[in-house]
Amino acid sequence: MTDEIAPCPFCGGEGEVCKTPNMHSVYTQCGNRECSLVAPLRDTAADALAAWNRLASSGNLAKAARAWLAEVERVDPLPADQCVLGGVTVGMIRATAGM
Repeated sequence: MTDEIAPCPFCGGEGEVCKTPNMHSVYTQCGNRECSLVAPLRDTAADALAAWNRLASSGNLAKAARAWLAEVERVDPLPADQCVLGGVTVGMIRATAGM
């Protein structure tokens, strides 16, 4: 596994690994505050990085959207009106993914 974090699959912004305030979980997010894509929580930085890089390696926006939904909904299914990125809803991402 590489320690390098891939760019955001949606906007190309720089990805970053972050810890939750309680320091028990780790997640990755886009550093572009207009996008702010956040991947699901993981137990380790290595797992968070691997999940993010899977999203980024998906190749195109529809594939990235499907990969993001698969990662998120594996942990916790989201309602279609849930806002996840600066005004973008899960329903919009599902539409982009062709779901």
